[in-house]
This record gives sequence, structure tokens and C-alpha cells, in this order.
Amino acid sequence: NTEQSMMTMLFFGNRSVFGTLSSAISAKFLEIAVDPQGMAPEIRRGGAQQFNHDVLTFAELFDSHSFPSRISTNINPMERACAASRLMSAEPAHIQSLRKALNDLATPSSGIITLFERRNDVEEHDFMPRLNLDDFYADERLVEEAQSMLSAKGYGVLELEEVISIINRVR
Repeated sequence: NTEQSMMTMLFFGNRSVFGTLSSAISAKFLEIAVDPQGMAPEIRRGGAQQFNHDVLTFAELFDSHSFPSRISTNINPMERACAASRLMSAEPAHIQSLRKALNDLATPSSGIITLFERRNDVEEHDFMPRLNLDDFYADERLVEEAQSMLSAKGYGVLELEEVISIINRVR
């Protein structure tokens, strides 16, 4: 009986350590991708592809040893890190199309030039201005529309501000 309780403690202890490591590594990957301190002002494609490879390697490692979650409604932190790294390393045309869609959503349709002279009639081949999160939070419906669009594109596990942070830094 003592041996049985010892085995149970070891099992749950290992699970706890594994879960803690997985969460910590996932959180660090997500922090690197989102860059809240502004340490990486640009994301280059080659570096993003290597980062994506590293994140997917760790995700595979943790996925092969995963245990069923007690709360199945929680989003797996590694899933968020994978989505962020996938966005960072996406084809330039995909990033540009997502940037344009978000820009069009946040830009007034009247053709009025905003304070920073961003126009809604920017041609696809023209440089797209940096996205501004404040443009979306001016109207809660814009946030909902943007989040819905991100879900449809496969980035629904990320917050709008995380996606904008990444898109604004991809070069």
C-alpha cells in the first residue's frame, strides 16, 4: 500500500513538473513572438522560419507526452505559441493580405484621410501603414469583427493586439 501511494505521488509529481515546464516554455515562446518590451522591432523571414521550427519541435515534444487537461476549455499555451510562430513565418503575401484586411476593417470607408494620413484606397502593391490597435478599440464591433476574421484565418487563439504586434514587425 505504501508502494502504491509512492507510485501515485511520483506519477502526479511528474505530471506537475511536466505541466509547469510546458507552460513556462510556451509562455516564453509567446513572449518572444509578441515582444511586449519592443526588443525586436523587426521580424525577418529566415529568423521567423527558424523560430517556427523551434516552437514546433518543442510542441511535438510536449504533445507526445501530454496528459488530458482537467479543464478542456482552456487554450493550450503551446497552441498559442505555435499560432504566433506560424503567423511570423507565413508567406509575405499572406501577411500582406491579412494586414490589408485588418487595415480595411479599421479604416473609415468615407475616404477621409486620418490623422496619420492613412487612406482606405491604398493599392495592394503600395506600402501598408502600421496597424494601430486604438483604431479597433474605438468601436467594440471592430474588435469582434477582427477577432472573427483572425479565427477564420486560423489565428483565433491569439489576441488581436498580439497579431497586430507581429504583423507590424514582419519585414
